[in-house]
This record gives sequence, C-alpha cells and structure tokens, in this order.
Amino acid sequence: MSKRPTRRAAVLVGVAVLLVLAGSTAQAGWLFVLAAGVAGLVVVSLFWPHRLKSVSVRRTLPATVQAGETFSERIDLINTSRRSLSPLRAKDEVPGIAPGEVSLLQQLGPGATAGGSVRIEALRRGVHEGGSVTLRSGAPFGIVMSRRKLELPGRIVVTPRTVRLRSFPLDLVSTSYGGEEEALRIGVGDEFLGVRPYRTGDPRRAVHWRSTARAGQLIVREFQEPSRLSVEIVVAGLAPSEKADSSFETVVSAAASAALYMISLGHPLTLAFFDAEGPQRRQVLSERTILEALATAVPADRRLDELTSEGSRSALAVFVTSSGAPGESLASFVGAAQRSGRRITAVLADSASWDEAGAPLQRPAPHGVTTRCLKKDEEIAACLAA
Repeated sequence: MSKRPTRRAAVLVGVAVLLVLAGSTAQAGWLFVLAAGVAGLVVVSLFWPHRLKSVSVRRTLPATVQAGETFSERIDLINTSRRSLSPLRAKDEVPGIAPGEVSLLQQLGPGATAGGSVRIEALRRGVHEGGSVTLRSGAPFGIVMSRRKLELPGRIVVTPRTVRLRSFPLDLVSTSYGGEEEALRIGVGDEFLGVRPYRTGDPRRAVHWRSTARAGQLIVREFQEPSRLSVEIVVAGLAPSEKADSSFETVVSAAASAALYMISLGHPLTLAFFDAEGPQRRQVLSERTILEALATAVPADRRLDELTSEGSRSALAVFVTSSGAPGESLASFVGAAQRSGRRITAVLADSASWDEAGAPLQRPAPHGVTTRCLKKDEEIAACLAA
C-alpha cells in the first residue's frame, strides 16, 4: 500500500508558509493561528489510518458477453478488520473490458460488506483472464491519498460482434455428397416414416387416432427430415493493431454471422481457424459453441493450407484478410478446393481500406467461386447478401 500527498497538500503547505511570512511581516497573531490550522489539516491527513490492507474485494462478472455490449459488473468490498474503514473507491480493470469504479461514501463497519453494480462495456473480443482492482482512499480531507492494488482471478469470454443475415451467397441445397451429409433424421419433414408410441413432448397434431384406437394407447406419426449439406467455415488473417474495428475483427464478425445463419437452417457446421495453440477444427452444434470458439481465434501469418481437411466434400466459406500469408495463399487454397468439386464462397477483407499493409486485392479464383469484398465501415449484412 502506498500513501502519497496530493496536489491539494502541496497547495495547503504553500498557503501555510505564506501565512507565516505574512504574519511575521504584519506582526498579526491571527495569521499564525490560520497557518497552524492549515498545517494541522496536512498533518492529520498524513497520519490518518486508511487501513486498505484490511479490505478484500469480490468481483462478479458474466461468463460471456458480446464485443461492444454494455453489461453489469458487481464489485463488493469486505472489511476484514475489527475497526471501521474510511470512505474509499475501488476501480476494476479487466483486459478487454472498460474500467468500472465503485465509491463508498460512508464508513465501512467491522466485518461489513458493501459495494455496487456498474455498467461497463466489452471493448475487445477474446478470452480475458485475471485483472486487478485498485483501492483508493483520501479520507478525511482528500489531502493525502492511499492506494492498494489487488490482483484478482477471473475469466470472461468476449464473443465476436454479429449481425443478422437473411441470406448468404453459398449454394446450400443438399445433393448426393457421400459421407459429408447428415443422415436422414426423425423429425417434422414431409416424408412419412412410420408410427410409434407417444413420448412426452410430442405435438398433439402428430397423434394417429386410428392406430391409437387399435392399440389402446397414444400413437404418433413420424416423419423424416431432409438431410442438410454440411458447411466448413475457414477464418484467418492478420491484425496489425488490437483495435476492435480492425480488418481481422471484421472478418471474424462476418464469419460468426454467417455461421449463425447456417446453423439456424440446420446445416452441420465445422469451424477452422488459428488460436494461441495453432490450427483448430471444431464441429459446432449451437450458437453458443460457435461464438465461444471464434472468441479464441487469433491473427496468424500462416497459410490457409494448414487448415485444410483432406478429402472434405462439404461446402466451403472462407473468411480472410488480404494481408500476409493468409491473403497470399487464398488463391491456391480455393483453387484446390474447387478442383475437388466443393461449393465455395470467399469473403476477403481489403486490408488497405483499413490503412493496413496488404497485397493488392485480386479475385481468388476464376469461374465457379462466389467472391465478396469487405471494406472498412461497410455493412457486413449488405456485403454478404446473396
């Protein structure tokens, strides 16, 4: 814990000196009394016990938030001593999150807990751990300030920003692709599959009344859902800065938006990207797993070929920045996928429009590849419209 005089202390000391000089010149005793009073304020503040070492902090954060989202954080201060504590402030700092501050304007009694909730903003996508809380107290006059910094454990996942898509320029109509399609599933499709006993949760309209009458128990009809074409989404690129609106962050946001759209249509989905440990391929089954997976994606100056799955026949959507090895390897990567008969869409962020170093923007492959170009401040939904 450190204790330092503030500017107010320096001003008061100067005032006390001036009063002493004026009193000596004018031979006025009341000026000496004023000087002593001012000096007394400084001395009392220097020796006033703030006892910040007796404060423990409890911080409550949500497990997951979206980049740019404003959310509530709870900060509680606990007095672990047997004496009351002076009014104090607590400033919380978590990587990727805007600072939050709580002020206690009254004394904190022995063993008491007090605090409050603050609204803060998630600034940067990623998995952020740790953080610190800085305690400050300037009681009783704000002349001397005590500070104590506490490192706190904690983890918060900031997922990519997403936009709602109504379409995407990739042919998702299922055809007879061998093992890449999901098998026919029992559900609510159009083709009648058979009947079975009623199970809790079955819709009432599915009851087959004739079979029910014969069997003496509820019997329902089953239908098979059409198979859905599987989709692979590849995300890669460089980010010269950690700004929330860099070309790489825009690419991740576009990929997350497309993934949410495709999984909402029931398509089996695989994500391929680089994280801190290297190339990753993950099958995702829900919106949450999509967002949490892409929260871990990091920029890497590595070729897209490292994310290739040998023999894959799923539809392919590539999201990449034009700068570095990812952008340079896009043409060969897409060309190889095209030769295997895969349906392909390439979404390329023009790094130059973000004032980032990047190769001249080129069409990644000739015929048969749908291409979209993202530029700074362009609406993702408009760019990705089919």
